[in-house]
Amino acid sequence: AQEILKEVQVRIPDSFTGQDLRMRFHGTRGQVILYENLGFEKEEERYALCSQARMDFQKARDLAESAEDIGQDSCYLYLAKALLCPETISEEETEETRQVCQSTGSAPYFQRAQWLAAYRHLLLGLPDLRLPRIDLPPCMPNMEWVYALSLKYRGAVRSALGDWEGAEEDFKKAHETLETSKGLIALLHISILLQAAESFRNKNSTLSGEWLELAYHYCCRMEAQKKMIATKWVAPWKAYIEHLLQSDNKGSGRMKNPQLSFPY
Repeated sequence: AQEILKEVQVRIPDSFTGQDLRMRFHGTRGQVILYENLGFEKEEERYALCSQARMDFQKARDLAESAEDIGQDSCYLYLAKALLCPETISEEETEETRQVCQSTGSAPYFQRAQWLAAYRHLLLGLPDLRLPRIDLPPCMPNMEWVYALSLKYRGAVRSALGDWEGAEEDFKKAHETLETSKGLIALLHISILLQAAESFRNKNSTLSGEWLELAYHYCCRMEAQKKMIATKWVAPWKAYIEHLLQSDNKGSGRMKNPQLSFPY
C-alpha cells in the first residue's frame, strides 16, 4: 500500500493546488502508516510511528476546508495516539478534539476513539488503567459496529478493574449487536468474542471457554463464505483461537494475540 501511495505522490505535480486531493492523500497515507505497524510494543517504536502518522494527519487537517473534514482529520490525529501512545493523551487534547468533532459526523467515532485509548492502554500493559467517564456512542443504523466495539473496550477495561458483572453485560450486548453481521464487521464481532474469552480466562474458565467456542464457530461461519478476502482476514484469528482451545485455554506457550496489531 505504501508503494502505491509513493507512486500517487510522484504523479501529483508540485504546481497542483487542489487542496481536497492533497488532503485525501495525506489522510490515506497516515492511515496506511498507522495500521500497517500496530504490533510495536517498545515505547520508542510506538512513539516514532505515532509521530510519523500524525504528521500526515496534521497536513490533511491543515488542508481541510469544511467542518466535516476538519472533524475527521482531528479525530484521526487523536486516533493515532489512542492506538499507539494512549498514555500521552492530555485532558486538554481530548477536550479540544471533542469541541471540533461534536457538531460533525465524526462525533461517534471520536467517542469510540476515547474508549479505544483505554483499551489500548490495557493491551499495551501500561500502568494506571482507568475507566473513562464518558458515554458510549449511540447505536445508529449502519454504525452499530461503533457502538459494539466501544462496549468491547469498556468490557475489557471493566474486567481488568474487577467489575466482572459489568464486563459480562458489555460483552453480551456487543455480541447481540453484531451476531448477524457479515464481511469486515463479522471480523469485528469475532474480536469481541475473543476478547470476552481472554478477559474471563483467569476468572471463570467455563465462561471463557464458552466465549472461545463461540468465537471459533463464527470464524468457521466466516470462512464458509468462501470469499478470498474473508478467508484471509479470519485466518490469524482462527489459528489463535485453535491454539487456545488446544492448550485448554491455559495460556502456556501462547501465540501472539492478533488483537495487538488490529486497529479496532
